[in-house]
Order: sequence, then structure tokens, then C-alpha cells
Amino acid sequence: MKPAGENANWRVFRPVIDVKKCKKTYGCYAFCPENAIQIDKNGFPFIDANLCTGCLICLRECPCGAISEVKEK
Repeated sequence: MKPAGENANWRVFRPVIDVKKCKKTYGCYAFCPENAIQIDKNGFPFIDANLCTGCLICLRECPCGAISEVKEK
């Protein structure tokens, strides 16, 4: 098991949430296998980059198209 925070070191792509497109369906939150998606005080999901593995399941589960992928540098 990896220590917390190591996921960002080997991730190739990372998800980015566009809150302007987000309809708060929480599919991304429900299906994230790493619990990397949290909900802010306004009810919008956000991604904890230290926990995200870059699997992009959240992108596939978002019916609004509010999540895109960005290549890590």
C-alpha cells in the first residue's frame, strides 16, 4: 500500500473539474475508488491531488461533461 500523497508522483493524467459546468450530480464522488473527490462548503466536488491516481473514472461518470483530463508535467 502506498503512503498518502504518492499518487501524484506517477499519475500521467489528472482530472480537472469545471464548476461552471458541474450540476452536482456527485457521480464523480460516488465512483472515485481512492476517495480523492471531496465536496466543498458550496456543494461542489473538488479533487485532492494527493489522493488522485489519475484513473479518470470520475471523468467517465460525470454526466455533465464537467471533468476534463490534463497531462501531468
